[in-house]
Amino acid sequence: MNSLSSKVELSIHDLTVRHGTHLALSVPDEMLTGPGLVALVGPNGAGKTTLLQVLSGLAVPKTGTVTLDGHNVQQGPTRATIAFVPDRPVLFDDITLADTQNHVVTLARCQSPDLLGAELWEGFALSEVAKRFPSQLSRGQRQKATLAIALSRPADLVLLDEPTIALDDTARSVLVSALNTAAQRRLIIFATHDEDLASTAQLTLQLRDGKLIDD
Repeated sequence: MNSLSSKVELSIHDLTVRHGTHLALSVPDEMLTGPGLVALVGPNGAGKTTLLQVLSGLAVPKTGTVTLDGHNVQQGPTRATIAFVPDRPVLFDDITLADTQNHVVTLARCQSPDLLGAELWEGFALSEVAKRFPSQLSRGQRQKATLAIALSRPADLVLLDEPTIALDDTARSVLVSALNTAAQRRLIIFATHDEDLASTAQLTLQLRDGKLIDD
């Protein structure tokens, strides 16, 4: 067991994922408790993205279960408490950033953006481009917008795939600060090749050939 605190419990049991005949992921048993910040590291193709997708409930494993506070992450109500941000920007091409954020907040039935998303929105200076469409933004701005908007709804479990891709040093500092603050009240797991970002985590887990190894 890897323990960070006792408020959020993420449990993996007998997990396997196959891509055809290839065993892409094999995690017999693992438990993470939070709040806290966890870094997931390993070479390309090790299974980091696949693991995050399964933990988020977006991908169905061949065998095994993942539970968050005792509830299967495949269940709708549980998935609603998980935020997953992929490694490529995901935005609506025909909707401005401001309207997209408002849409996310409304769907979450919140009065205002969650503190994490709000801190990123401000730190990334997204108000300056809030009325723009994604096609009018640089790659870095789209990455900032994806992070701030996706994390504008509350979540007990936050999963990030290579969150510092396309971010400049200033934006990376903003992200690190926001994640460290948010990790005081929720469990955050991020996959990264960024050694500086990984060093900020209280716990580092390593994937090799689809197998999770405590670092």
